[in-house]
Amino acid sequence: MKMTSAEIISTLSNACTIIATIVAAYAFFFWRKQQLYGKKIEHLLNMEDCFEILVFAYMERHAHILRQCDLANSAEGKDKEYRQLIDERIKQNFINAAWQDKLNSASFNYQLAFFRAKRMDLPVNQLGCLNPKSIEEVFIKPLENFKGKELPSATEALTNEIAEIKKSAFENFEKLRKSF
Repeated sequence: MKMTSAEIISTLSNACTIIATIVAAYAFFFWRKQQLYGKKIEHLLNMEDCFEILVFAYMERHAHILRQCDLANSAEGKDKEYRQLIDERIKQNFINAAWQDKLNSASFNYQLAFFRAKRMDLPVNQLGCLNPKSIEEVFIKPLENFKGKELPSATEALTNEIAEIKKSAFENFEKLRKSF
């Protein structure tokens, strides 16, 4: 059976249409993957920035609390008027503390970044050290068991905890970035 030139052209154009459709689908899926990559890396970098800001806000809060404990310890053994003056000063320092708003804002922003990263199917939930609740526990636990007289050891323990969580978070963020 001999094909006419019109049939040959029709067959070739049908084949070209099929090939063009396959190429277009490949280009679309590759483009889509690139679009998601950009969003994922943006969310991950935002989460990493928010983490650093949150840790700094916690450190600022702890430094403030430890300074107030040091101030309270300095009043020990002094007369009643001096201790009352120091108590008032400590109360005012807590009332006027700027770190509270910074910490609340940083905590909210980190939680938001964490949930956005989860929605982008980043495996942040599997990494406990990046979970907002576990970060909060690391920074709250030392304060719950803290006694004013233990200022030097509490500061050292807290510094070690902060160094450990930052190291762990850095390693996990790096792993996540490389997984794309």
